[in-house]
Amino acid sequence: MTYNKKIGKNNNLTILGGTTYQSFSSRYFAGNISGFPSDDLLSNNLSLGNTDNDNLKSDRSENKLLSYLGRINYSINNKYLLTASFRADGSSRFGSNNRFGYFPSFAGAWKMSEEDFIPELFYNLKLRLSWGQIGNESIGNYEYLTTLSPGGKYAVIDNSIIQGVGPSRIANPDLKWETTEQSDLGIDAAFLDGRISLSGDFFIKNTKDMLYNLPMPESTGFGSRRANIGEMQNTGVEFLLNTINIKKNQFEWSSSLNFSSIRNEVKSLGGLDEVVGSHTIIREGEPLNAYYGYKVLGFFQEGDNIAGSAQPDALPGYPKFEDTNDDTKIDTEDLQIIGKPYPDFIFGFQNSFSYHHFQLDVFIQGQVGADLINTNLIESLYPQNFRRNRIATTALDRWTPENADAKWPSGVFPDNYGGNRKTNTFTVQDASFIRLKNVQLSYNVPVSRIKFLSSAKIFVTGQNLLTLTDYIGSDPEANANGGGSARIDNSAYPLPQIWSFGARIGF
Repeated sequence: MTYNKKIGKNNNLTILGGTTYQSFSSRYFAGNISGFPSDDLLSNNLSLGNTDNDNLKSDRSENKLLSYLGRINYSINNKYLLTASFRADGSSRFGSNNRFGYFPSFAGAWKMSEEDFIPELFYNLKLRLSWGQIGNESIGNYEYLTTLSPGGKYAVIDNSIIQGVGPSRIANPDLKWETTEQSDLGIDAAFLDGRISLSGDFFIKNTKDMLYNLPMPESTGFGSRRANIGEMQNTGVEFLLNTINIKKNQFEWSSSLNFSSIRNEVKSLGGLDEVVGSHTIIREGEPLNAYYGYKVLGFFQEGDNIAGSAQPDALPGYPKFEDTNDDTKIDTEDLQIIGKPYPDFIFGFQNSFSYHHFQLDVFIQGQVGADLINTNLIESLYPQNFRRNRIATTALDRWTPENADAKWPSGVFPDNYGGNRKTNTFTVQDASFIRLKNVQLSYNVPVSRIKFLSSAKIFVTGQNLLTLTDYIGSDPEANANGGGSARIDNSAYPLPQIWSFGARIGF
């Protein structure tokens, strides 16, 4: 429902109210059986199989979202813009005590270019300020309950094999919405009749009551428990610059440059000292899921006093790790933060050239300062067995007595060498890159003399044409964990280079 009212001569009021309801349901069924006397009937009569060896699986889950929302917009003389909104979101993924979360927001804008004291140089000038909260309920269903699932144990009762059933999680009835609060200060400006426009923002985003799988002692029978813990902060700036560089004699060249930089920091872990993963650590004052491993200082060389070093079992060509506490041994006390999954900044650069009916669009993107753990390198440096594929780069420039200045270790290690030392400054790599992401050449066909056509355009497009990077892997943006912040490259499929030819026709 929306209500609009004009107040006075130049003031406008808009009030909006509404509700949304969403229901998500998933069902799954699978079965297999073997021991058929013949394959002729395929799967059309499963009862012909050996029913003592059948395997049936099924599952059903659902969750629901119910939201109430409201918003008020007020405009004064088309110069001062005010907005206030409020959401009440309810999710079945939380217990009855915390099912609803409440999230307000406020925003204001000042069109400074409408003021008489602003120079005519500015085609547009606007100052923006906002604050607001939003919730997150992206967890599994029923995590606030103790649910039961088939266990790996069986019992024989009355000469029958009975499947065991046990709890699949520890309940947490106090689970509640994760809340993100953001404050933003921004400015929009345009000059030279709009040929140059700039938009910039500075923001601080705080996330609290984070929904996290809290590690638990194995003695509990469970590896983790979902809980609301800790606080995280993202501070950053974003800029967007649009320019019309040339516009003359049917030739036009326009550009668009975007740039963003974000600093991530864990502010609190809710009383925990730190949470250590297989390659990462969560620690107060550091980026979330920073890479945690050993710093390599170089290689042991022939003639070094290896027996008196912190790695007495090493051989020439082995990596020399930093002994951070000077106790003359390399162990978990020497682990340190050796990288972060977040770039110092990311950018995109778009250029469009047009002449008569031709147009060329070129888009370049990149990131600087991000790190990525490369399990392909781990498999090359510390293979689990000799059958594993290895990256040729580590073998072609490996340490030998004749190649003592090599980039990579000798490739020969004692059986116990790997372990947690696999996460080190060799396998955590700089994932900075510049990529020619998209190029399109198009031609707008003149259709003024073709009565049944309103427009026609033919084009050829190339994607992922060139990537410049020092990262050894198929894609410096790879992440086997999907969108998770604990980024890892685990034999990622290379980005395909795609060429497309097509046409768009309007009638």
